[in-house]
Amino acid sequence: MSNLEMKVDALVRLVTAEDAESYGAAKANLQDLVRMPPQERMDPQKLITVIEDSLTNFGMPNNILGFDYTAEAIRLAVEDREILKEVTTRLYPSVARTHQTTPSRAERAIRHGIELCWNRCDLDLLNAYFGNSVDPEKGKPTNSQFIARVASVIRREMNGAA
Repeated sequence: MSNLEMKVDALVRLVTAEDAESYGAAKANLQDLVRMPPQERMDPQKLITVIEDSLTNFGMPNNILGFDYTAEAIRLAVEDREILKEVTTRLYPSVARTHQTTPSRAERAIRHGIELCWNRCDLDLLNAYFGNSVDPEKGKPTNSQFIARVASVIRREMNGAA
């Protein structure tokens, strides 16, 4: 689906929204599409596959809610870097709308998934991705650090492949 088709689809959903929640979701989606630079657009299904492969490589089980929520959060961060500046006001609510849950439940599920990654993953892989960016006292990255780093690596790979 081309970027124009995605924008038209989002616009149609915006215009035909029957309630405030679907209107808000369509509006947020349209705003994300408008902000996304052309060189960073990728086939949505390919992007999801790349994200899910990354999470699997980190050791996050794909049968937990945190897997889907984290994948969605990373997708949003790949498409809109600015969303990471508003994690609690934009990112978690967007993930929650997509999965019909609350922002606090989305945040908790993502945190749980990251904890599992950190406990299961090969330390060399984690050091290669995160290096010294993780606070040694906490022992793992925050949700936004994890999402931002994985999104950054995926974005770099996309631009290298373009």
